[in-house]
Formats: sequence, structure tokens, C-alpha cells
Amino acid sequence: MPYQPMTSFSFATSMQKALSELKAVTGADFPSQQLAVLMDIAANPDTPIGEIGKRLDMTTSSASRAVAALANWSWTKKTGYGLVEKVEDKFESRRKLVRLTQDGRKLVDLMQQKFEKERHYGR
Repeated sequence: MPYQPMTSFSFATSMQKALSELKAVTGADFPSQQLAVLMDIAANPDTPIGEIGKRLDMTTSSASRAVAALANWSWTKKTGYGLVEKVEDKFESRRKLVRLTQDGRKLVDLMQQKFEKERHYGR
């Protein structure tokens, strides 16, 4: 089930809570741009990096760097988070599509559950 944005929270509050949750689960600080890319991939699985950039109003190179940091590799030669993966497009082998890994899906599901609980119980 794709991620559904929470409409009852302000964007800034939701982003702050999501970043805190990511840090609590992964122990890492995520830039808000990486969180936005992660949530976009959750909502739009099997999508090319260029389309992610267009939807989020960022350059393809910025979207690509964010995807790299969320994957198992990174432009900075640091180990990535393993939350997304690139796969070959079945119809156009030169094109790569991005999707959540199993760990990425678990993390997004956990965040969504916590937001739903907070929205329902007001905590």
C-alpha cells in the first residue's frame, strides 16, 4: 500500500516528526530532502529518478544524490542506508527505476503507523 500523506498535520510539523522518527530508528540524521525523496518513492514505486526530481521540484542530480544516500551506495563513498534500490526498467533497459527495499518499506510503514496513532490519539 503506497504511503498516503497526512493531511491533518502541517507540513513542517510532519517533516520534523518524521526526521525525529528516522533518527530514532536508524540512529542517523537525514536531511529533509532525503526524507522527501524517500516518501516520494514510497508513494510512487518503480519511478525514474528524473520524475522524482520533477515531482519534488529538484534537479535530477540532487534527486540522484538523495537516492544514492538512501540506497546501499553513495556519491560520498559512504555506505548508504539500504532503504531504496534501483532496478532495470523491463521495457527500456537503459532506464533505472527506484523502489523501496524491504527495510525501506518497514521503515515507512512504521512511520505511517506512528503518525496514524498520533493523529488518532493526539499524542
